[in-house]
Amino acid sequence: MKGLILSIFLFLAGCGIQSNNGTYKIGIDPTWYPLQMEGKDAQVMAFSNEILQEIAKTEKLELKTTRVSWDNIESGLIKKQYDAMLSSKQPYNFYEKQFGFSDPYLMTGPVLLVPTNASFQGMQGLEIGVIERSSDIALLEKTPGIILRTYESIPQMLNDVVAGHIAGGVIHVLMAESYTQDLYQGKLKIATPPLDDEGIRVVTLFSQNNDLINYFNDGLKELKKSGKYLNLLQKWGLDGSEKASIKGSSL
Repeated sequence: MKGLILSIFLFLAGCGIQSNNGTYKIGIDPTWYPLQMEGKDAQVMAFSNEILQEIAKTEKLELKTTRVSWDNIESGLIKKQYDAMLSSKQPYNFYEKQFGFSDPYLMTGPVLLVPTNASFQGMQGLEIGVIERSSDIALLEKTPGIILRTYESIPQMLNDVVAGHIAGGVIHVLMAESYTQDLYQGKLKIATPPLDDEGIRVVTLFSQNNDLINYFNDGLKELKKSGKYLNLLQKWGLDGSEKASIKGSSL
């Protein structure tokens, strides 16, 4: 019998399944570096805490959080000071033997801003602004028929959108929400959902706490299905791209 129990334990460990008795510690950097928050760091923090609370209730878990500085959060995970971290690190192939990634719970990729009175039907054939040396250029070049104009600064680009010199401008969604809710309120709107799958995720060490990843993904799906996810986005002013997605905007 002891041999059987040991065999089961070794099998589960080899599969990356650990028994934490439903309790997990998660590290969070409240500045969300290297993301550019444009003053939304506190809102993202509050949204993240509520997402964790709701998933903990749904999946019957205890999710404890600890604040960690941006320059120590990854090393703390590697040293196993906590079971996971919230991070904008993306699941690229070169990380596949280092980390495990949940589904994104907050999208952070680029979106298109257009004048509020514009009837948007897609970007093909339009002149679109983008910040020079931005990784968004390579992304946009994959869509045929787009004419790109590069800018040195976001305000310069958005002013040209408002003036009608270009059809729209592409910046990341958190910045887009800040601009449309402040300086360009009533002048610009978010016309598309994020154009890639960049986002904030739960990140664990490779083959460790896979059960936490599964619990989180299942809980997130339930929150979206019930409508609580959208309610939380709206509560914390993070639903700009979700509104565009609901309207069915496309490239």
